[in-house]
Amino acid sequence: MSYLKNLEYAAAQPQEEKANFLLIGSSGSGKTRLCGTAPGPILVHSFDPGGTKTLRAMLAQGTSKTKMFFDTSFEREDAAKPTAYKMWESCFRALSKEGVFNQIGTYVIDSGTRFIEAISNEILKQSGVGKSKSRAGEPLQLQDYQIQQLWTTRVLTELTNLPCNFIFTAHIEMTRDEVDGRMYATIHASGKLKIKLPLLFDEVLVLKNKETSAGTQRTLITSVDGKLNARTRIGAEGIFAKEEPPDIRALLKKAGYPYEDKIEEKEEKEDV
Repeated sequence: MSYLKNLEYAAAQPQEEKANFLLIGSSGSGKTRLCGTAPGPILVHSFDPGGTKTLRAMLAQGTSKTKMFFDTSFEREDAAKPTAYKMWESCFRALSKEGVFNQIGTYVIDSGTRFIEAISNEILKQSGVGKSKSRAGEPLQLQDYQIQQLWTTRVLTELTNLPCNFIFTAHIEMTRDEVDGRMYATIHASGKLKIKLPLLFDEVLVLKNKETSAGTQRTLITSVDGKLNARTRIGAEGIFAKEEPPDIRALLKKAGYPYEDKIEEKEEKEDV
């Protein structure tokens, strides 16, 4: 088969059945709650202390019927004696080997900001190995940032290639554009990670809160809106409005992607 025929065949394949989301927002904007609107079962690896309370409340109050699983063991991190990243890596490898990511609808890392901090802590820990004084707990130095970028992008490239939907939450910060001098809201990350990380995701969505007489109104920005750098691939060509209701399942449905919870495969009973 020729090179061109191979390309034609690839183009004729059905669209992917999952998407990757980078959810950016300020503290309390509803990032974690939004994760609970994704197709289930949902597996949440929480790096934020107490971060799963919102999702647990949704289940308790019946506002979500989606099955969710929580691992909060990564929340307890001591920068001077870091363990979170290695613990997560070991867990992730074991889950991959067991095929768990084929069984769930959505995998969530909340928050990605703390996840990157865990990577940074591990970098400092390893850089002190064999030396008289460990660097664990110290600030990153100039030579550490390139390692941080390579490490983080390598890990996230693997996560965005999982067979299920993937959500990575992150905090927002204002940064100045070097070309026009304007201030823009981007992901809270160091150096070039602000540029490199969003490129790994299908969706870069920003949660925006607006106070109204009826209370807080939450919307999801899907494209560039003044200072907010958002974009969509699955909702391009006018499929998504510039502002959408904060509902991952609804976005997937609108884009023609699978949006229902995965049905659990029942174990076959042995013949007696």
